Amino acid sequence: MFIWNQAKKGVDLNGVLLLSNPKTGNPWTSKKVALTWWEASDYNPDNEVTEAIVEKKELMIANIKGALESTENIAETQDIKITVHENEKVIVSGSLDIEDKTLYIPFRRDDGRTLDFVLLVVAGKYKMELNFPSMGRYVLDTQLLEQEYLSLNLEVKTISVRVLRAITTT
Repeated sequence: MFIWNQAKKGVDLNGVLLLSNPKTGNPWTSKKVALTWWEASDYNPDNEVTEAIVEKKELMIANIKGALESTENIAETQDIKITVHENEKVIVSGSLDIEDKTLYIPFRRDDGRTLDFVLLVVAGKYKMELNFPSMGRYVLDTQLLEQEYLSLNLEVKTISVRVLRAITTT
């Protein structure tokens, strides 16, 4: 609350008397000058900046086809695990509430390299073909998505992919 102390030519802020402008150090010359400062001041609770709460858009996974193994109850778990062979096609599909768009979804390999896969969103639905060329463990999580698409405010359940070497027997 702004209280002007005429006798001392200062602004009383909750018991602290400001005799000069905190930014410039210049003494107050009048109540009008002090009030002008107060109206734009960070000390004024009416000037508090509140961050808008922006709802995250979840990359919802509905189906995984072509994997050796995958988490059964996708909707009920936070961590999705998929096991595949090298160079095998796996289709992940689901929904994402954004305008029609092509995204390049990064999976981070255990050695730090990333591999991008095309995700095409049409009318809120998407399909993404995964095909890992070499064995290892790959992860997609919200943090990785935010690095690529911060402005879209996306989130995803953590997807862990174990890629096994395909062994042929004769």
